[in-house]
Amino acid sequence: FSSVMFDGSQLPFEENIKGTQEAVKLAREVGASVEGELGAIAGAEDDLQIAQSSLTDPQQALEFVQKTGVDALAVAIGNRHGLYQKKPDLDLKRLQAIQQVLDIPIVLHGGSLIPDSQVRRSIKLGVRKFNVATELKIAFTNALRQTIKETTSFEPSKTLGPAREAVQKLAQKKMRLLGCSGQGSLWKNQMKKKKEISR
Repeated sequence: FSSVMFDGSQLPFEENIKGTQEAVKLAREVGASVEGELGAIAGAEDDLQIAQSSLTDPQQALEFVQKTGVDALAVAIGNRHGLYQKKPDLDLKRLQAIQQVLDIPIVLHGGSLIPDSQVRRSIKLGVRKFNVATELKIAFTNALRQTIKETTSFEPSKTLGPAREAVQKLAQKKMRLLGCSGQGSLWKNQMKKKKEISR
């Protein structure tokens, strides 16, 4: 693995630190980077349902990063796993305050269906990774349903092909929005340097 995501956000602050420290220790032994998480993100993720968000406190974020040594931090600023109940409205002032105290990349889980204007602003305020699984799943499922409705074939290549293409188109659109088109070589070089440093 080149990276590990450890989510202790549902734990009390000190326990999250302790668990994340252990994840960092294990990851360093194999040259992997670690993404930690601070602040609870409401919504449904896998089988876990979080009723209410607990937004990330900037000063706690600083303490968390200093004590754990994580390489990236996922934050809660009004983002939500799964579908939003109302129009997303990120707390960009909170994000700016977090960015001002951290010198590592910020991650946004629950990044699906956030308006492009808020995505662009978030990037300017230090977000370097967006998780958009829900949006990709919606694109896949909608295309699959449409194809099944329109065809009598039960060949997977004919029913799954359009669903894969829908995901590819959305992924390309997101990559352009996030400014990461054509940047793969930068990531490879960064990971190569990281491995060399850890040896």
